[in-house]
Amino acid sequence: MTTRGRGLLPALLGAAALAVSLAAPAQDAPAESPPAEPRAGWSLAGAWGHTAQLVTAAYTSSHLLLLAPQWTCRLSRVVEAVAEGHVAGYVGDADGWMLGIVPLGFRFRVPDSAWRPYLALQAGFGWTNLDVIEIDRRFNFILEGGFGVRPGGEADPFSLEVRLVHYSNAGTVLPNYGLNSVALVGAWRLR
Repeated sequence: MTTRGRGLLPALLGAAALAVSLAAPAQDAPAESPPAEPRAGWSLAGAWGHTAQLVTAAYTSSHLLLLAPQWTCRLSRVVEAVAEGHVAGYVGDADGWMLGIVPLGFRFRVPDSAWRPYLALQAGFGWTNLDVIEIDRRFNFILEGGFGVRPGGEADPFSLEVRLVHYSNAGTVLPNYGLNSVALVGAWRLR
């Protein structure tokens, strides 16, 4: 056997052992009881917030009103996929709006807690008429992250979240400080 063949055989055996070990728990897993909530569904979220100065050059001070229809799909006991529309209005130093879609999102939930806390991360894009120093384009990316709870457990249609909303043109036009807002979000799951 050549030196090259001797190195290939252990690698193949290791890959086969890994594949068998990953497949084995799936065969031995006990059957789960049916979930208490639907696998997929629609929610309507509304939020109030205020801009947050996260960089020194940012100075816009405005209130945020957000309406966000959401579609969610439970992927596992812990992970939930989220896609949402983004209709935001700003009132204060900068009056304007942001319309967008946030199609890439995930919630990571604690399944065995009475309050069902979760971490949410979402990304998308939108168009705006805001004329502020933090963003210098009509087209911007939307990044969102938040911590939330469902106080009544899975059966409760209401959830509450604190969310950071970030708009940025990804440096395509300078300056690009990014417009940041912190919002309190309430959502109601539609049946």
